[in-house]
Amino acid sequence: MKIRKLIGIFIASLLLILIGTTKSDASLHLTNLDFDVQINEDGSMDVTETWDINISETNTLYKTFEIDKEKYTAITDFKVSEITNGTNKEFRETNVWKHHIDENYYFGGINQDGEYEVAWGVNVTSNAKRKYEISYRVIDAIKKYGDCAELYWQFIGDRFEITADKITGTIKLPVSVQNKEELRVWGHTKYLNGEIYVTDEKTIQFHLEDYTANEYVEVRILMPTYIMNNIEFTSLENKEAEILEEEEKEASAANERRAKRDRQMKITIIAITSIVGLIGIVFINGIRKNIKALKENPKIKPEMELDYYRELPDKTATPLEANFILKKGTFDLSETISATILNLTLKGYIKVEQVEKTINIEILNKDASKLQGDEIYVLELLKNAQRNKKSKSKTENEETKQILTMKDVEKYTKQKPEKLIKMQKGFEEIAKNTSQNKGKYDKKIAKKSETYISKAIGYIFLLIAVIMAVIIGIATTGEFVPKMIKYALIAGSFTIIVLVINMILISKLINRFNGFTSKGINEQEQWKAFKKYMEDFSLLDEKEVPQLVIWEKYLVFATAFGIADKVIKQLKVKYPELNNQDTINNMVLFAAMSNSGGLNTNFISSLNTSTSHMYSSTYSSGSGSGGGFSGGGGGGGRWRRSEEEDKKTLPLY
Repeated sequence: MKIRKLIGIFIASLLLILIGTTKSDASLHLTNLDFDVQINEDGSMDVTETWDINISETNTLYKTFEIDKEKYTAITDFKVSEITNGTNKEFRETNVWKHHIDENYYFGGINQDGEYEVAWGVNVTSNAKRKYEISYRVIDAIKKYGDCAELYWQFIGDRFEITADKITGTIKLPVSVQNKEELRVWGHTKYLNGEIYVTDEKTIQFHLEDYTANEYVEVRILMPTYIMNNIEFTSLENKEAEILEEEEKEASAANERRAKRDRQMKITIIAITSIVGLIGIVFINGIRKNIKALKENPKIKPEMELDYYRELPDKTATPLEANFILKKGTFDLSETISATILNLTLKGYIKVEQVEKTINIEILNKDASKLQGDEIYVLELLKNAQRNKKSKSKTENEETKQILTMKDVEKYTKQKPEKLIKMQKGFEEIAKNTSQNKGKYDKKIAKKSETYISKAIGYIFLLIAVIMAVIIGIATTGEFVPKMIKYALIAGSFTIIVLVINMILISKLINRFNGFTSKGINEQEQWKAFKKYMEDFSLLDEKEVPQLVIWEKYLVFATAFGIADKVIKQLKVKYPELNNQDTINNMVLFAAMSNSGGLNTNFISSLNTSTSHMYSSTYSSGSGSGGGFSGGGGGGGRWRRSEEEDKKTLPLY
């Protein structure tokens, strides 16, 4: 990601933090929120929440749960009851989502924002104290590894809008452990105002006081695997040591926060003001140095600016190389893989066809010695996926085994995420080496940018530290030393401006040392103009148009650049003969995409979708993240909107 984008994202996020989130008009306060949790042998979790709540002018209460299939599969069996003063009034279910839920009805399912939500109509027009019981089941909440099973669940998310005097919880295991020492438990919340402990061989309890709205509350439990024999392994990897190390770091950080919280207020604000101001003064000199470096290293510009370029700038370039040059040293892995598959089809190494929504691939027996490195990577990936399919399909006949689908490739990369991670790194090195061998790129020049990238990252962290220091200092000491707040604000604002100026200058220096030579910059301009030509060619008034067969090659690069669907639609307008099946059958790539006498525009979309799924699933699988902590989401109360808004409903999935 470019440093300018990082700066933009950082500034936008900062503004959102400073402005704050929009609150509900409803006035709500929980005297107690209790969670009763039963973990089941199948890895699911039954949760009952008891809300003892003071309500003012609220029509609907709700709680949301962020959807994350990597963390849990689904939330089902929602139920809502009112149990005020010992009553037990069950609410009736409605199967449509609305901003306003009718009194005594509840909705449990997917809301308009694509999150799980439980919402129920209360219709309190003044002030009332009510007690509600909400229950639901979380499917696949437990993750099982080689040496432990884990529950990592966020009971309350950082968008939960209701404050609470007290939050309590009891978690029951499906069976007792042999020894309490086999259970490890942790609780996480911002203000360190809670406790969690193992009460017996089957029970964990937690509680915290004075909960502040919009703060998360999450629990993490490590259990021996033998109490979860009825669920499959999430991963055979041993995770206990890694989790313990992670939690030890979290505990150390928590202790440090407690120590900071206890420091004298006046000393803190003086230190913050002095340090922040000093940082700003020190980095003024950085502005001068960066401006000087920009003058000494002028930007390389293309010799000629082009509107359109009608031929391939480099006929020997692979989709990876073209993508790398066009995108100034980066590339989209999924689009590059899709384009390379098409290129291998054109070169006769594979045969591809779409049958309904399935893309079938046949790997042909052809010497691959003439292929370039990135093409060999992709071909080997397909071969490995085919071997993987064969090993899992021993009962199928040999002919069936030869058919490989993109779904098979997806499954293989999900099982072997390291293969795609290795490909990403390999592609980057191949693109740099190939471009350097052709005189378009210089690694030594690009190496200089690493220094500036490190500086930029340092500036970002330093900027965050300065802003947080000022905010924390004002928030924690304002009551005691209000006269000194203005000095902290002045010092902080001055330093932030200095750091932002430095970050902007460094982003320009990073671009100056992107590694591309004059030849590479000229070719960037050509690829840019070639892409624009492919996007607009049907609108151009040209006497001569490229032969149709050339567009098969062009379509490979259109796929790499993410504009294939647009190009296909234009081709069908510009070349009416594409409506003739005989014409299509005479070309390898178009024949693979043919459908009822014309090009199937869904072909590229399906291919790109598959490779995108490969990319996203690989990097989520390879991240080593724990399971089931995306549960909390947001919640609160709301009053009736306009009748027109109330009519917007969403079916229960």
